[in-house]
Amino acid sequence: MPLSKLGFKPGINREGTNYSNEGGWFDGDKIRFRSGYVERIGGWTRVTNDVIIGTARKIFDFVTLASQNLLFIGTLYKEKGIFELLTAYKNAFFNNADIPILNVIGDGKEMSKIIQWINKNELNNKIYLRGAIYDSATLEYYFKNAIACISPSQAGLSVLLSMGYGVPFITNFNSITGGERLNIKNNQTGILYKKHSDLMKIILDICVDKIKYLNMGIKAKKFYNEHRTANHMVSGFINAINYVTK
Repeated sequence: MPLSKLGFKPGINREGTNYSNEGGWFDGDKIRFRSGYVERIGGWTRVTNDVIIGTARKIFDFVTLASQNLLFIGTLYKEKGIFELLTAYKNAFFNNADIPILNVIGDGKEMSKIIQWINKNELNNKIYLRGAIYDSATLEYYFKNAIACISPSQAGLSVLLSMGYGVPFITNFNSITGGERLNIKNNQTGILYKKHSDLMKIILDICVDKIKYLNMGIKAKKFYNEHRTANHMVSGFINAINYVTK
């Protein structure tokens, strides 16, 4: 009986089920993929058995490389620039098919048109519509796996939500805002771009220099912790009330 070669797709795909993911890996433990093939992880090697004593002199921010997707969050209507984002993403994909997956969280009147657009442009394996999500643990999962959060035409409450999770926010320099956009320091805690064509370049730049955007996320989180937590907001209200009631 002749031997038949079995070809398995690299990587673990949890988007479907263990039955629908034919020819691929659905689950795994203590493995990694090298050159497309599964390989056991050897584990850790202890550097020393000595106990390190004393006072730490410095602490460094930990940059996780696990973040791998792009994120849009908000109500799906034209004024938010969702189709501007989709067009920029499509153009970036034509230049680099390995651009990160785009997760779209939200619902709205443009949902059916967005589904048609994704199907027409054959981007079903790159753009995923997650629907409206209100569970904080689920939202945290998507933010923890996001390199950046993008909303072209509106910079509202999602700006501070994103920064609170340590994810840089990307929006147009003239996006609609209630003041939240002012929290973004360009190229430090997020990106403020001016031309529509710039968004495609930013998406491609994320592919080339992912670490730059992860470091932006660290700065965004630091800014949020130091200036924009609930306690800071309450203090601001109290100071304002005290000022006008003198």
